[in-house]
Formats: sequence, C-alpha cells, structure tokens
Amino acid sequence: MHDLSCRSLVELVSYHFDIDVDRLRPDTTFEELEMDSLALMELVVVIEGETGIRIPDDLVGIGPDATISEIADAVKRIGEGAVLPDGRVPHEGRAVPRADAAIQPGGARVE
Repeated sequence: MHDLSCRSLVELVSYHFDIDVDRLRPDTTFEELEMDSLALMELVVVIEGETGIRIPDDLVGIGPDATISEIADAVKRIGEGAVLPDGRVPHEGRAVPRADAAIQPGGARVE
C-alpha cells in the first residue's frame, strides 16, 4: 500500500489500537479516541509500515485535535510529493512540512 485512504486509516486504527470501527468517522479526532502523544507516535510508525511513506518527525497536524481524514489526506499528499514553494505539503488551508526537507538548528529549512 503506497496510499492511505480514510477507510484504510480507520481499519489501521481499529486493528492496532483495538478501537471499535463504529467509533471511527472521518471527522473523529484522536483526542476523542483518548490517544495520547505516545499512541500518536505509534500510529505514525504503523502508517509508515503500511504505506512505505516516511512521515516527517515535525509533521504539523498530527496531534490530538487532528481528524482521521486530515491525517489520511496529509499522508496521501506526502506520498504524492505535493509541495508548496516553502517545502510544506498543503491540506485544506493548513500545511505540513515536506518529507525530504531538512531542518537546521534555529529552524531554518534546507532543501
């Protein structure tokens, strides 16, 4: 799998975190699922393993307030290589850092 649909993410979350699929909707936040930062890091590892797409450590938007559809869309865009001129991946008005952009000390981004 090189892509991540919302349905695929629902199945991954349900299976790996033993959450009833009926609780998982595209607009469900990870806060509603009571997933802490450690669980979200584990989710990133699971997504990377299932898709083969590297998720940047500094991905903006993977947090408790993110929805299932937001994460699925961000991963899809990273996999497609969609980037903005400043090296971020767009998602409905938000942007996440591009996977191959490096961050130097002080926050400067190097391509």
